Amino acid sequence: MLVDSIKATKKDDPSGTFGLCYESENGIIDAPKIVAHFTNADLELLPSSTFAQVEEGLVCLTIVPAEDIAIFGNLAQGNFLIGYDLVANKGSLKKYTNAMEMFQKTVVTLE
Repeated sequence: MLVDSIKATKKDDPSGTFGLCYESENGIIDAPKIVAHFTNADLELLPSSTFAQVEEGLVCLTIVPAEDIAIFGNLAQGNFLIGYDLVANKGSLKKYTNAMEMFQKTVVTLE
């Protein structure tokens, strides 16, 4: 489980927005990668795409529950080029870690 794999002190988010937060002196915690499962692809998300420092000394998981619709948020999209085909009702993602690698990765199409 995600909670068991993080070796940091759990803290409450004073704003009540985030459900899983940890104490952090430098805004970083040692967290595992999280995999987002889509119909045609599994996307590996780095901790920098799933955790954010919400205030000094507090880092929180930015994935939050929703009732009606799932949103792949802007933080999670940070290491991907995102394409939207409104006519075909499809999206595509191209993972990259720097500008030099941007065009060397395989494009994954999501439906």
